[in-house]
Amino acid sequence: MLSELTDSSRESLARNNTTTPLRAKPLVLGGKVVQKAKLVGDSDIIIPQLFSCYVHKFGKWEELKFKDNKTQVRIGSSPDCEIHIPAHGVDEEHAVIQKFGNGIIIVERSGNKDCRFNGLKQAQFITGKYSACVMTIKDIPIVFSTTIGNRFLLADPLETQSLNYRVIGAENEYSLSRDRSVLIGSHSACGIKAKNQDFYGLIFYRNSRLCFFPLCDSVSIDGKKVDSVSFLQHGSVIKAGNEFFSLSLPEALRVAPKTRTSLVTDKKQFCLLAISPEQSPERILLPELGKAVSLGRSDRNYISIPTPDISRVHANLLVQDDYLLVTDCESANGTRHNGKRVVKAEVRPGDSIDFADKRFILCYAD
Repeated sequence: MLSELTDSSRESLARNNTTTPLRAKPLVLGGKVVQKAKLVGDSDIIIPQLFSCYVHKFGKWEELKFKDNKTQVRIGSSPDCEIHIPAHGVDEEHAVIQKFGNGIIIVERSGNKDCRFNGLKQAQFITGKYSACVMTIKDIPIVFSTTIGNRFLLADPLETQSLNYRVIGAENEYSLSRDRSVLIGSHSACGIKAKNQDFYGLIFYRNSRLCFFPLCDSVSIDGKKVDSVSFLQHGSVIKAGNEFFSLSLPEALRVAPKTRTSLVTDKKQFCLLAISPEQSPERILLPELGKAVSLGRSDRNYISIPTPDISRVHANLLVQDDYLLVTDCESANGTRHNGKRVVKAEVRPGDSIDFADKRFILCYAD
């Protein structure tokens, strides 16, 4: 699966630039180095927020950590990309990652759905807080995690119990939230611990169904080998290596939906994802191809942002086939494209665009 990776990936990861992957370092809290930090709830963010990815090469999974900053992390075949995948069919800049709050958004540049997220073809993926996902490019898997320690994958006792399910093993029992994808394996990023394999697979919730995506050959569900996305149900047994885990689902998750909804849409339409660390991201749907609209403080704009820092008519937006053309209208506090102030810019999927202090990421409506 991963034989196409070459030694050049090792060299690219050694480059020093503003988004160079970080090796694991001790946590610092209050000026002191600590090994553990206590979180009482989601509001008590006292650990430096990072996101990690795990790339399998040279026979093992290698962890890369990235700073919590406003710089893109790029995935592609170019040696300049922070996540270098030198495989046939991978674009020089295949996808980009932006971090926001406690999650990340991964956006494919072309929007052709050449990537798979958790086994499903999609042009982008947004992780929740303390969660994980698996991105596959040309049969090469990359595991992403926004957790620091497996305890954050466990269900919050304050959450509605109907949202939680249980995974029962021979030695441990886990109470898990359907809102947080969880990895199974021996790796430190795994919330469900199983021996002898870094990653056996991922449990995630999608369209009213609990699903499993395998990451190795030595895993089965209810006695059957799995090599693609599989549905889980109450009483399902996952065999990971020589260990067994049974699922206990609440009543709300035991009834499968009567109608099957499409997992992805074929329609490509842009939207702006409003980024705020304090709350969930908000989507602003953009108009169809070729239509120009305005953004500003006035409610006469197509996109109205009624805050003092935004000018009355701040910028004009023109939707093109593969990008959004943004023109600043001599605004007082300016417009920035990927952190750089601009008068006019071609904003591509995955890029950030700031209107004064309001940050957005251009992504796809699905």
